[in-house]
Amino acid sequence: NLVNANFVRRVELDGHTLISLPGYYDSEFVNAGSGCQYYRSDVKGLGRLLDEAEGVPVVFSHGPPRGRGKRDIDFAFDAGNVGDKRLAEFLKKRKVSFGVFGHILECGGRAVTATSRKPVKPETWSPNLFVNTGGASSLLADLHDGTSHRGMAGILEVEGNRAQVRWDYLPAD
Repeated sequence: NLVNANFVRRVELDGHTLISLPGYYDSEFVNAGSGCQYYRSDVKGLGRLLDEAEGVPVVFSHGPPRGRGKRDIDFAFDAGNVGDKRLAEFLKKRKVSFGVFGHILECGGRAVTATSRKPVKPETWSPNLFVNTGGASSLLADLHDGTSHRGMAGILEVEGNRAQVRWDYLPAD
């Protein structure tokens, strides 16, 4: 099944609920003609979707929440932690345990605990997990670990109240 998460914001699965936050928070990086920006009210609106969730919620958005430090999922080469502060505060306040994010391509293939923001190795179960899936583009992208790739995907497995992620990507060569 294909679901447009701009319109269908909550999808109930077997024991889990996918909740989307469409768009990106920073207007500087949103194309005025065709881009989608979200606002403070959109982040607050996630509360209603969380309240309606029948299963363990997994929030996903194009951009990550603001992290802490060089090993987090939002650390840009030239600007430091650039994720959304409001989203980070909201997820912390609501104690959201699982999230899937992107946008900061150089952080592709990174996972951190949602609570302490400590790195989590691939295929390691965690009671809370935020991941950056990287970019799906076939254009060459450099990662913080010094490797490069041409498209990457993260596969998040959520089982009850724990999750793990594994990565797949096309190498640069």
